[in-house]
Amino acid sequence: GSYNNVAPDAEYALAASKMYQLQIVRGSKLHPDEIISRAELLSMLAAFYPASGEVFSFADVAQTDEIYEVCCTAAALGWIESGEKVQVKPDELLTKLEAVKLINTVLGRGEGLEVTKYMERYAPDIAFDDPDYVHLLEAGMEHAYELSGGKESWTEYESQFIPVHPGAYYTKYGMRLVD
Repeated sequence: GSYNNVAPDAEYALAASKMYQLQIVRGSKLHPDEIISRAELLSMLAAFYPASGEVFSFADVAQTDEIYEVCCTAAALGWIESGEKVQVKPDELLTKLEAVKLINTVLGRGEGLEVTKYMERYAPDIAFDDPDYVHLLEAGMEHAYELSGGKESWTEYESQFIPVHPGAYYTKYGMRLVD
């Protein structure tokens, strides 16, 4: 089975079919060109993990909100912070940079990566000294790595960078630039 609005020859048809089978995005239709919210991406990612059952507090997510259990699972797994003053901003649209950071966090990627001057020119759409530079490198550069103490150490990388515009919005299957 698959979503009834995804053509079999669509570029993302196989991925959509897997998402349908796993019920990552519920319902009969997929909306791949729509900009997604933080809650939607958190829900998709949390669908691969059992609910934590732990109780957390958030400034803008009540225990009665539909997204609450997903936020608690994300907090238990260390993807997001919790606390009475911490805002999850579940309805806010997600930029590509925010999506990349969250996905890197979920995958345990990018943390501890030492950015060298040799990598400075590879992410032209963000300043080299920006703390998020490493997340764009992780997402935009093909690389080989070794794990040591849970931290990634790149052993080699390509000299080509796939631009990830930090102000672009993340859709279910790509990036959309919004003015």
